[in-house]
Amino acid sequence: MLGKTPTEKQKEIFRELAIEKIVSRTLGGDDINGVQFEEYSEAYAKKKGVTKDSVDLFLNGDLLPSIDEVKTRQGNMVKIAVKGKTNNLVSFNHNVGDTLPERRFFGLTQEDAEELADRVSNLRPSESNDRRTIADIIDQIELEQIE
Repeated sequence: MLGKTPTEKQKEIFRELAIEKIVSRTLGGDDINGVQFEEYSEAYAKKKGVTKDSVDLFLNGDLLPSIDEVKTRQGNMVKIAVKGKTNNLVSFNHNVGDTLPERRFFGLTQEDAEELADRVSNLRPSESNDRRTIADIIDQIELEQIE
C-alpha cells in the first residue's frame, strides 16, 4: 500500500498509526468493524469495577500496550503483532471467540489500511531540504485529527 519501496520512516509512521488506530478503537469499545463489543458478564464487570457496557479489553493493562512491530525480512512490509505468550493467547481467543467472548479488535479493515497508507504517502518528505522528523510528522497528524 505504501508502494514497492517504502522508506523506513514511512513504515514506522504507518506502524505507529496502525497501532494507535487499533488501541483507540478498542478503548472506545468498538471491534474492527466499528461495532460495539458484546457486554461484559455481570461477574466480570464487577471484578473489573465497571459497568457491563464499558468493554475496552483493558483489565490488567498488558494486552493493548503489547501490540508492537515484528521484524520481517521483507523490506516492503510492516508487521504488527501482540507480543508475549499470555497476551497473544488472549488476543487470539478474543478474535476467534472460542474460549473468550468474540471481540475482534486486532487488525485493520482494508479501508483503514488504505486511509493510513494515503496519509503516510501524503506526508512523505520531499527530496529537497525538508528534513522533518517522525515526531514532527506524527505531531502534524495528531493536530489534523484534532481539527
